[in-house]
Amino acid sequence: MSISFQKQITDIKKKGIAELINKINTLFKILSRIDFWKKKIIYFPLAIIILILYSFISLLIFPFYKLRLGILHRRLGHFVLNTELYLLENKKNNKKNLDFWFWPEYIPNKQVKKMISRALRTSRFESKLIYYVLLELKKILYFFSIKNLIIGGNAQEDRDINNFLDNTDPQLNLTADEINLGFKNLKSMGLDQNKPIVCIIVRDSAYLNKIYPNNKQFWKKQDFRDSNINSYLPTAEYLHNRGYQIVRMGSIVKEKIDKNKNFIFDYANSSWRNDFMDVFLGYICKFTISNSTGWDAIPVIFRKPIVFVNHVPIINLHTYSKKYIHIFKHHFDNNSKKYLSLKDIIDRNLHDVYDGEYYSNLNIKLKENTEEEILQAAKEMIDLIACDFNLPTNNLEKKLWSQFPSKYIHKYNGNLMHGKIKSRFSNYFITKNEYLLSND
Repeated sequence: MSISFQKQITDIKKKGIAELINKINTLFKILSRIDFWKKKIIYFPLAIIILILYSFISLLIFPFYKLRLGILHRRLGHFVLNTELYLLENKKNNKKNLDFWFWPEYIPNKQVKKMISRALRTSRFESKLIYYVLLELKKILYFFSIKNLIIGGNAQEDRDINNFLDNTDPQLNLTADEINLGFKNLKSMGLDQNKPIVCIIVRDSAYLNKIYPNNKQFWKKQDFRDSNINSYLPTAEYLHNRGYQIVRMGSIVKEKIDKNKNFIFDYANSSWRNDFMDVFLGYICKFTISNSTGWDAIPVIFRKPIVFVNHVPIINLHTYSKKYIHIFKHHFDNNSKKYLSLKDIIDRNLHDVYDGEYYSNLNIKLKENTEEEILQAAKEMIDLIACDFNLPTNNLEKKLWSQFPSKYIHKYNGNLMHGKIKSRFSNYFITKNEYLLSND
């Protein structure tokens, strides 16, 4: 027995199970540094071992429970909202499954991890090795059409096609102590807990390029979803003058906000930015303005109103809550020199495109919403909240929704993309842009 191995045994004897787990985690991290082709040699046999152990345990607990394994998503929006919807769907279906979850290769938010740990049976191990072994196991199971050993996806990933969110309480929650800490931090940040907060989150390419540097070419194709933070500033100033406190969210962003713009707190570039406050601000805000990016899943799980602006692709509109207002990017055809109506966008299959190069190849320019369109949508949200989300829908909005493909089937998983249509389009956006409504 080597001296180093003896040391590991001694440490474990002294410090107990916690030290054993730390040692195993360290071992997995070391193994994870091996080149991909070498790791592949490890993945398959370990996946087979897990499958054998799984089969043995399943025999012991069958028919009382069905043991299933799952992998939590590595991207923040899915990490948060897929999990919340899984909990809601599981509660509704009341199935007797013994589900056990493993962490992804990258934890997008440590505070959300704590909240998930309180709600799910999760592994104490965090390892790329485990993540990739389970992915290998999933491939093996699907190859042999054995799908019931892996926890299936939600009805539609991060989309609430069952319309649960408006009628349920959050399943992922902050504790009383965490809430008290959040209010204490707000005070230290110079924010007043008695004044309403509006969060603004604007997607840009900085976050994904920093977190996943090896996938820059892939993320570049997603740049069509980005927008310019400066076009949101007139709205921020208006809301500030109305008595709201405006907080610019984000963990890694391209641009800082001019320090002279004292009507908005650039939290994303402040020393206060951390995983906990990312969650608490989503919990405490009056409403959020977002161009549909991962962080907005946090106010979603806390059932907060959201103004979605510069939203593309259109098929992903968050239609499942009465607390949402939408405006989307203008699709301009450089060949015909015309803006495309909603029907044109759908007829040309531009409503479900996730690749900026596709638009470019067709000579379609995606133009951002104007400052005025964003401002008016925010004003409409204030009115909507004041009326407890019960404002009537006008005829123009009804006509636009009638042209929306509400029964659209996801092109990859074959499931519906939308349940009951409950969200709204901005009235100003429709009336100002008559081209949106087809005359057919």
